[in-house]
Amino acid sequence: MKQMLLPALPIILAALLLFGCDTTDDEFNYSPGDTLIVTLNSGESETLSLINLSNGDMLPHAAGTGRLPNDMLFLRDTLYLLNSDQQSISVYDLKPEPVHLREIELGPQAVDLNVWNLATDGDWLWITCFLQDQLLKVNPATGQQQAFATGPAPSGVLCHDGLVLVTNTNYQFLSFSWGEGSVTIREGSSGDSLTTIMVDLNPQRLLLTPEGNLGVMCTGDYSSNGVMLELEWGSWNVIQRRELACDPLDACFLDNLLLLAAGGWDEQPDLPGIVCQLDWSTGDWLYPPQSPLWTHRGAFGLLPLQSGFLVACFGSGRVDRYNQGGDLINSWEAGDGVQKLLQLP
Repeated sequence: MKQMLLPALPIILAALLLFGCDTTDDEFNYSPGDTLIVTLNSGESETLSLINLSNGDMLPHAAGTGRLPNDMLFLRDTLYLLNSDQQSISVYDLKPEPVHLREIELGPQAVDLNVWNLATDGDWLWITCFLQDQLLKVNPATGQQQAFATGPAPSGVLCHDGLVLVTNTNYQFLSFSWGEGSVTIREGSSGDSLTTIMVDLNPQRLLLTPEGNLGVMCTGDYSSNGVMLELEWGSWNVIQRRELACDPLDACFLDNLLLLAAGGWDEQPDLPGIVCQLDWSTGDWLYPPQSPLWTHRGAFGLLPLQSGFLVACFGSGRVDRYNQGGDLINSWEAGDGVQKLLQLP
């Protein structure tokens, strides 16, 4: 590749645009012990914002991200953010404002991986590569990488109990449809494949159920046929199956309640976003898809709290806070395309 020497000023300006740590002059008040939330804004803004739940303050656009940020996690007080288009991991220190430290390139850069989600086992980062049917194992300190073959079009990834589990959506690119979904299970230390379990259509998310079993959120083909499965940990037998009658984009457990973020993209009314609540043990709906908790547009991500929960509303760029009873008690304009929420450790 032909190399060119560029003046220093354009390079500095480009770096500030991509990873500016102070993109706002707003004062952000916090004290030790406050509950702080990082929001990933993956729309046009491509930034991180901070919310202080203890006093209601917000610092919008506290730091820039790479192109098309898709997921993030904390590991040893460091924030790792996955950039899908840029094919990299951005690494941030937290003071608590995010300060960009470095980039880990995921490669080879000439191959379009479409990195999708990431998880950690406490030592390594594990990343699904949607377009290459691969799972990457990355050393967060050195950037050393190893690739493993997985099922078609992998999406979600979970590390637990020495295992790494991946959902394979089996998206059919030519027909714009989905084949039978599956979950691949690997031994974490070696990466060896242990088994593959067939599940429902379009498995997107993995989480632990209140009983410590494996929860598999299957979104289906976006015709309100989503399903939540509970697989007994170790035997991987399906012990519970719930028809969701919606298109879940995220799921979490709040004690024994299953919460579902299910979009809601209409321009009207003021609160068209959809969050459902299901009693997991009985299967009874508290807020069914026909009569949900209404949020701002495009309920996309969820974060359970000690009391209540937060909703990332992608379509409106807002973060909504609900108490334990399901009442909307606060809302912040975090940034375009707010997608994921994390609580600072």
